[in-house]
Amino acid sequence: NKTYFELGADIQYDNTVDNNSKCIGNGEGGDHSFSEVFDGKGYTISGIRMLSSRLAQGLFGWSWGGTVKNVILTDAIFSGSGYYAGGIVGYNQGTVENCLVIDVTVGGNGDHGAVVGVNDQGTVTNSYYRNCTVGSESNLSNAHIVTAGDYVTASIEDYSAGIEYTT
Repeated sequence: NKTYFELGADIQYDNTVDNNSKCIGNGEGGDHSFSEVFDGKGYTISGIRMLSSRLAQGLFGWSWGGTVKNVILTDAIFSGSGYYAGGIVGYNQGTVENCLVIDVTVGGNGDHGAVVGVNDQGTVTNSYYRNCTVGSESNLSNAHIVTAGDYVTASIEDYSAGIEYTT
């Protein structure tokens, strides 16, 4: 049985402070990676600033069999010299569903994307982004929901509806 976590309210980080948060699940493979269920319940997480050289940056660094769903992420920055950066999950080997990323900047070395940095045999559905910058690109194509490249092995859907939100 997996442990189930859910948000009960919006979370607002102080966006004037660098490195104001650490990613959940920061280990490669099964070692300290996220393998449970996180349900954002449609609440918003905003203001995260992660500047790091670690592998796998995002709200969730490394998801290995975990599920992240119903998360709205806004006004966040994930950058530094690390590889595999994404707004919701840096390196995904699990499930990401019904997530929305707005006004988020993702950068660093290697593979990065607005929602997921690398999707390695994971599933990403009903998740999308708006007004995001990935690397040096601010007008993103649908390919930047996750990074384009050798590790993209799952079907990915880009919906512009399905999550109700206000900005």
